[in-house]
Amino acid sequence: MPPSGDPYLDVPLNLGRKNIRLVTLQPGDASESIKCNLQSHALDDECPAYVALSYAWGAKERYEDIHINGMSLPVGRNLWHFLHQMRMQRQQVTFWIDAISIDQTNVLEQNHQVQMMREIYTQACCVWIWLGETDGTTLSDVAMQYLETRVALNGKDVNPKKLWNARKAKAIFALCEKEYWRRIWIVQEVLLAKEVKILCGGRCVQWIKLQQLLIDLQAISDRGRSLHVVGAPAVLDSPAAIIIRAKAQWNGDPQPLTLLLEQYHRQHSTDVRDKVYALHGLASDSGAISINYRIDPKELFVQIVKHACSSVAPKMDMKRSRKNLLDFAKLMRESLRVFCDEEELIDHISVAQWKSSDSCWAPQKSDWNPETPSAVDPLAVGGFIDPWSNSPFGTSAYDGGNDVFNDFAIESAPISRRYQRVCFCPIDGCPESFDKAVDRRRHMRTHQPPQFACVAGGCDRLFPRRDKLHDHMGRHHGIDL
Repeated sequence: MPPSGDPYLDVPLNLGRKNIRLVTLQPGDASESIKCNLQSHALDDECPAYVALSYAWGAKERYEDIHINGMSLPVGRNLWHFLHQMRMQRQQVTFWIDAISIDQTNVLEQNHQVQMMREIYTQACCVWIWLGETDGTTLSDVAMQYLETRVALNGKDVNPKKLWNARKAKAIFALCEKEYWRRIWIVQEVLLAKEVKILCGGRCVQWIKLQQLLIDLQAISDRGRSLHVVGAPAVLDSPAAIIIRAKAQWNGDPQPLTLLLEQYHRQHSTDVRDKVYALHGLASDSGAISINYRIDPKELFVQIVKHACSSVAPKMDMKRSRKNLLDFAKLMRESLRVFCDEEELIDHISVAQWKSSDSCWAPQKSDWNPETPSAVDPLAVGGFIDPWSNSPFGTSAYDGGNDVFNDFAIESAPISRRYQRVCFCPIDGCPESFDKAVDRRRHMRTHQPPQFACVAGGCDRLFPRRDKLHDHMGRHHGIDL
């Protein structure tokens, strides 16, 4: 038995530089324990050539121990079978494997390495996809052998009869439905790879083989003949097809993070925070969200909503943008599995938009025309510019000059009632905290955008938006604005 201890103590990473650990598998018999060497390297031109592994971790429970530099390290079933298969094939390859190369008990190291994922997978000489051990139930060997030996159809010859039989169709569909293809991490791992190989059991095929199969199926479908090919529609709609198309369309240009989050929100992850962090290396604005596994999903959700609000084009119609932001916030609420009712969603969006607005508190010159009898000069009664539309109207309930409306407005403002224990002011730089949400809401009048009051005929109704106020005045007071 090897000594128990920390195998990472003798192989530290310099978190101030771009360092990684690489794994080398030692030869051995099938009956022996799996032994590996672990060394740290700077990720630069002198870094040894390595293969980056892309695989599904599977169940979290400990399966078997391997020996890393003479010390025990528990690994999961799927990874153990990969290492066992490589040793049986006498593979003398240097790997980067996240479960081994990263100390999973060190949060700072996790943050550092995940931040480097783009460089790690871009600089790998190849990415190997491990789909697991041979599975007789799903005919994985049949699928791999078919991919290995099939010849791509000629673009003009798309005879469905030349494609496959029912048994091969079933095997391919099972291969394309494996849980691996639903992982959020594989999006980045596959798209950034220079070269990709697919391994399952003892067989290996080039990525182009699976990609070419999808191209042939799509050509058959485009000619309206997919129903004549057993299993073709199912394979084209499989999780593997999503990744294959994404890889084919990838041109190397980073995309906005919000777009990536919408596109891949259905992918799975054990840690919900990886729904964001796993796309970091593909994002053009990745610097806006730092990798930090110390924060909880709710805090990450607030960061994402804030970033989405700051990314809205200034000239975009504000009403439409707020609807889009609310839809995006609902999607991220589901993706990150956080509890947040619609009232709180609107609260987060309002605060984020206010913080990204440069002139939300600046009174500006009114467009009020004194010759129009039905109009009321908003600035004359203490009004402010509506920060959502840059159009002036109404009396600010948060303006100290209108104490009649302050308490009612604060109580009715769309501020979340679901803050637990200590309620913190969400505005950056504000140190205030409160025991009760009602006290927090009263404090927020110094930060929040104004609400607008109807001043016609002594009416004291309050409205969060200008369009709501205009609609009320038209319906109840006959004032057409």
